[in-house]
Formats: sequence, structure tokens, C-alpha cells
Amino acid sequence: MNKSLTFIPLNLADFKKYTQTFRTKLEQIEYLVENKLVVQNELEQNKNIGGNNNALMLEMVDYAENEIKKLGGKPEKWIEYPLVTNVHDFNVRKESMKDEGRLLEWVKWLLNNVEPPVEENEGIKKDLGWSYNDRVLRQAKLDCIEQGKEYVELKWDASNLDDDFVDHLERQLKTNTDLLPSPPENKHASVARTPNTPENNFIENFEGLIVQRKQKPHTAFIVVAKTEMKMERGEAWKELLDLAQRSKGKEEVKVPGWGKTYLSRVRLNPQNEILYSH
Repeated sequence: MNKSLTFIPLNLADFKKYTQTFRTKLEQIEYLVENKLVVQNELEQNKNIGGNNNALMLEMVDYAENEIKKLGGKPEKWIEYPLVTNVHDFNVRKESMKDEGRLLEWVKWLLNNVEPPVEENEGIKKDLGWSYNDRVLRQAKLDCIEQGKEYVELKWDASNLDDDFVDHLERQLKTNTDLLPSPPENKHASVARTPNTPENNFIENFEGLIVQRKQKPHTAFIVVAKTEMKMERGEAWKELLDLAQRSKGKEEVKVPGWGKTYLSRVRLNPQNEILYSH
């Protein structure tokens, strides 16, 4: 999703127009709910002040509520899995999730929604560390608001995940082998492989996998590499570099987690930066 849900409409016409720009019903519901809460908060602050502005805001609230009903209503909980931000909290919930038979899907969900934020300044990209993606942060905020919980501390923790926590999640997929499905074609995940060779093209086994809600092939591929191929981040990046070298921006390649695209290595920074195009 490329559009920002943080756009606050100034009037009902803008509200209606911008709501329709989102592709999925859930995205529309998220936008409607978030802005309805913003408007209701403003109404609460202005409850002793009359005027046309309050009437216009009430129209926006009514519109949001009606549209949410038409779209099927908002979910009972925005986030279906426990959102944890450190090793201690993960281990506290681990046994209960295992007893429920949801440990594997929980770990995969956590890793699928973790990505490294990138700050760009004058064309220079800088990795700032790990964070849950914008969608999870937004849904966590909505859950906290509706449940009357504090969000500021959770947002800080969820936006500043350390390497130890991400590494711990990755290790769960290796140590809890009794919960893992068999790799494609009954090949064990630890089978030695030589990437991109006709005799043993390991990556081709995962080309059909698509990771939803990722905006770049880089992050989609890393998710598949970590959760399905059982690769470390450094090894996964090397595999992506190999794909980029093969594509060179001219040959279409299939990136696991993303699909068909063109990749190319940046001449001035070939080991650390990859460009893509459709």
C-alpha cells in the first residue's frame, strides 16, 4: 500500500474522495476508523463551542460510521497475534502459543511484518535498524485507542527492535523443527546448495511464493529467505545480489516473495544497493 492513511481530510468531500483511493476494504476501514477517531477527539475538545464547523465534523463521523457498516464492519481486534517487541516478552507468550498450535504462524507473522527502516538524505540511504512496518504500527495504535491502552511506549518499542530480538525469531524457525513444514520437493532445509545453477537451483523452489503488503522486492525476498529458505540475512542478501547480477536491469527474473521484476546493482555501491523496475 503506497498511500498514506495519515492524510486528514478537511471536509466531507475530501473524506469521501480519499477513502475511495484505497484498494482493499480493510484499508478503507482503517482509514475511516482512524479519521473518525481524530474528528471525534476534536469534537470532544470543542464540545462547548458551537458553530458550523462542529456540524460538518458530525457529518464526517456519520459518513465514516455508515461506510464502515457497508464495508462489513471493523474487526473485533486489529491485530490477530500478540505483538511483542523483545526476547523476554516473546518467551513469556511462546508456550501458550505453542499450546494453541499457533507458534509457527505467529513467528512467521512477526518476521513477515518486521523490516529495516531506511532514511534517505540527499540520495544516501541509511539503515536505521529494525521496526514493525507502518501497517502493524497503525493497527496497534487503533487497538490501543479502542481498548483504552497507552500507545506511545508501545510505538517506541515496536519502532526500535534490536538485532537480538530479530535473530531470536529467526532461530525459532530452526530450533522448533517439529513445527516446520517440509521444504518443497521434500528437500531438507539444510541441504547444501549452489544458487542459480541448472543442476541445483534452490531458489526456483520458492519462486511461486508471494509476500503480501511489501512495497519492494528486497523486503519480500528477505521474508521468504528467512522463513522458508532458513537463510541468515547476510546469505539472503548475497542471493539477491546474484539475481541482480543475472538480471542487470535487462533480463526479467522471478524474485521469491515478489514475482517478476528487473534488478540491477548500483555501480557506485554494488555490494549494498539494488535497484528494481517493473
